[in-house]
Amino acid sequence: MFLDPSAGGFILHKNFYDIIKTISIKLMGKRVFFSIPLSMGIKNKIKNVISRYDLPGKVEPEEKWHITLNFIGNVDDNELAKLVFIGKELASKTKNFEIKIKNLMYVPSAQNPKMLWVGVENNKNLNQLKKLIDDKIFDANIPYRVEYSVFSPHVNLARFIAEDRSRLPENLNEGIDLMMTVNEFDLMEGLPKGPSSRYEILERYELE
Repeated sequence: MFLDPSAGGFILHKNFYDIIKTISIKLMGKRVFFSIPLSMGIKNKIKNVISRYDLPGKVEPEEKWHITLNFIGNVDDNELAKLVFIGKELASKTKNFEIKIKNLMYVPSAQNPKMLWVGVENNKNLNQLKKLIDDKIFDANIPYRVEYSVFSPHVNLARFIAEDRSRLPENLNEGIDLMMTVNEFDLMEGLPKGPSSRYEILERYELE
């Protein structure tokens, strides 16, 4: 029981916060997005490059590395079912294509570094896949906020706070410069995990 009259107040059960977190997650639904996974070769190259630097801040584990296509946000079960179908429909009509993994970069700028990205060269096929998913989401009447700024595909590697900046390597712009074949994309869920988060693959779609 949460109420202890003899104590003149409330006693919180040891699992109270976990229960509240679980209820909140269920009420909000799943927090989802479409993304492109990285090949093992690309991951290994990135690991080799960043291992040369003593990076402060929060460096993301490699299992979280991905290229976000469309961030949807919280959806209910009915909306999720529509998204699963959208992914299957588009995968069956989309052919494999190549993208170029470019270089490390501070974001928003080298003068004000808050994140470390690996830039991905945008191209017609990548843009087209994103737009097709955007259009299908709208057609399915799923609440969705489109980013009207220019699509800047990337892999997020690290986040920094103000105290980290004096310890960052200067002019970090090392090239990865590898081509990668995109032959699949994922519907992912973001899950809370203490102060951090983790991602779970809900569906993986193989391209034609």
